[in-house]
Amino acid sequence: MHNKLAIILAGAILTPAFATAQVSANRVEGLRDQSPRWHVITGAKIVVSPGKIIERGILVMRDGHIVSVGADVPVPAGARVWKMDGHILYAGFIDLASQVGVPASMRPVPPGGPPGGRGQAPSLLPAVLPAVASARGSLAAQNRSVRADLHVADLLDWRADEVKAAREQGFAAVLAAPAVGVFRGQSALLSLAETADPKNMVLQTRTAQHLAFEAERGGGPGAGVYPNSIMGAIALVRQTLYDARWYAQKPLPGAERHETNAALESLQSVVNGKQAVFHFADSEQDYQRVA
Repeated sequence: MHNKLAIILAGAILTPAFATAQVSANRVEGLRDQSPRWHVITGAKIVVSPGKIIERGILVMRDGHIVSVGADVPVPAGARVWKMDGHILYAGFIDLASQVGVPASMRPVPPGGPPGGRGQAPSLLPAVLPAVASARGSLAAQNRSVRADLHVADLLDWRADEVKAAREQGFAAVLAAPAVGVFRGQSALLSLAETADPKNMVLQTRTAQHLAFEAERGGGPGAGVYPNSIMGAIALVRQTLYDARWYAQKPLPGAERHETNAALESLQSVVNGKQAVFHFADSEQDYQRVA
């Protein structure tokens, strides 16, 4: 049953690819892309399906789609060959919004708090670790919804049951994404392979900074909680990014140095365009607000 399903899915994926991957009859003016459309992986141990393993296999891809795999597959002329001796290749999904490996302080509190806007109740928002809080300075970064300096890789919470459940669903890797606050912190790309040391499963630290227009629930006007509305969350994002740019400026001659601020330090790669930002969208309107 599983093999039959795999064949059906493979046909559904590959057929459109070959139908659309055609060479244009129009003459290309000027420079043109001559990157090879065919790529071949050789020498790797390939796990085709549970129980079916090719010790030294060949995998052929065209335009990013797998064309064939086997122990003795012909290599197309002009293909770029990647020698992967000593590596293991197997199929798997990648979850780009996973809670696997995310510590409790960066996970959303289960629902059940007081009613109100989107986000967490003031009394239920996970607390920032004291050591992290002491490294924060002034400005908007003092707001507890600004958690840009929290890193999943540094606070990794490896739960074997969650890893096993994700792996059984076909996931080979996950982006462990923080899910609390407006500036939620930095994610980490994790492998879900079996291991005795979870730290070895971190494929990439500080993968992206995560944001959301999250208003604290139960924090209506007069409650002393900010942001308590979507408008407030948007204002907090803008002010924090302004602060991060100001923080990067060198003090004028004779002026005092800026106080160290961990949250604004962590946002320097964002304002400099060197780090990706994943923005959670709760509705179609959020897409317009982000844009």
